[in-house]
Amino acid sequence: MITKRERDCLMALYECGELTLSRMSGKLSIRPPTTHELVEKLIAYGLVERDENNVLHLTQEGRKEAGKIEFKHRVLETLIFKNGGNLEEACEECKKVDYLLDGQLAHELYVGLKRPCSCPHGKPIKEVN
Repeated sequence: MITKRERDCLMALYECGELTLSRMSGKLSIRPPTTHELVEKLIAYGLVERDENNVLHLTQEGRKEAGKIEFKHRVLETLIFKNGGNLEEACEECKKVDYLLDGQLAHELYVGLKRPCSCPHGKPIKEVN
């Protein structure tokens, strides 16, 4: 199970495609030594790799894990928004828990929401296995 900061690091790479350690630090607003520790853990988990130029990339397993988090985030966000929640607050709250949500429960929520094609932001919700 990854931590919240590891989740944020993983998702930053997922959104950007690649980052240097210093750009990752800036994007996450954390100090470089902390970023380095996070990245080393994610490398050890097999989710992130560093190329010959020290640029960080997600591995295939990392992209798969990030895709699962994205799915859970968008399903939760849709659920909260459809039940009267403020869109931006829903998004921020989902970032706190999306990575912890069980995948099967996320799928059941998705089905219960009648398999929406997109989240309230208009971003696609892609079903994952």
